[in-house]
Amino acid sequence: MRKYLTVLLLLVFIIPSVAFASWWNPFSWRVFSFLNNKVSNQNTQNLNNESVGDTKSEIERLQNRINELENNKLNTKESDKNISNTSEKDALASEIKAQVKAELLKKAKEEAVSNVPKTLSEQVGVNKDKFIQCVKDTDSQAIRDKTNLEAEKAMKGLPPDQRGTPYAVIIGKNGSKAEIRGAYPKEDINKLIAEVIAGKVTVPYTGDVTGYKDGEHITGSPSAPIMIIEYSDLECPYCKRFGETMSQIISESNGGISWVYRHWIVHPGALSKTVASECVSKLKGNDAFWKYIKLVFALMDPKEVVSDSSNL
Repeated sequence: MRKYLTVLLLLVFIIPSVAFASWWNPFSWRVFSFLNNKVSNQNTQNLNNESVGDTKSEIERLQNRINELENNKLNTKESDKNISNTSEKDALASEIKAQVKAELLKKAKEEAVSNVPKTLSEQVGVNKDKFIQCVKDTDSQAIRDKTNLEAEKAMKGLPPDQRGTPYAVIIGKNGSKAEIRGAYPKEDINKLIAEVIAGKVTVPYTGDVTGYKDGEHITGSPSAPIMIIEYSDLECPYCKRFGETMSQIISESNGGISWVYRHWIVHPGALSKTVASECVSKLKGNDAFWKYIKLVFALMDPKEVVSDSSNL
């Protein structure tokens, strides 16, 4: 029993006293402080390391996020740019296609128009619409009556059965006259011209031809020493031949001979061609008239007269 009391006293009084005394002991305090500081420093270091680690990790995470966002933004911009570029390219391609199509259509129309044969009046520079309107507005019967009257006067010295196209009268400044009945060759016409110049015509002219009037169809000068007035039909193959001969004579005369063209409508289809030629003259002038009748005669088959006026 005593033994147990002693142990109890030691536990209750002696060990706490020793422990208390040791607490205040400088050496013990130093040891305790060192251990405590080490633990504290270790804890602090651990906390700092954890803090730094967490901060760096967070910074890295945030930086990665920023980079991710920037990349997304750039990708979005690039995508928009690509989309924009694609749209612009598509629009440009469409515009180019439209322009090419328009040019091709224009070219096709031009080629189609160019492939359509021009009428004779268009070939001498006459506007087609104006020409058509002129033909509609022209009194063809009045033209027939007027031209036939002139021809009748010029050939009144001939019997009706001896009249025909072409018929021409050579008039000299000296008043001498000679007639040409038909498509004489150049040599015979020159012989008659020489007789008129000399005033000694073998077969005197007996008709009543009127001289040149302003506005008539003439090649050469009205004041030329010799004037040849022709009465012609635009469907007469012999008139074509005579015209070719007259062109040679005029070109070789060096201005000494002039040539007046007057209509004499004999063949059935000549009236429409006469009206057309007069519209050409009205719309484009004297030079166009001569070019036009040359084209009309050029289409003529000397063996067969065709009365087609669709290409006038």
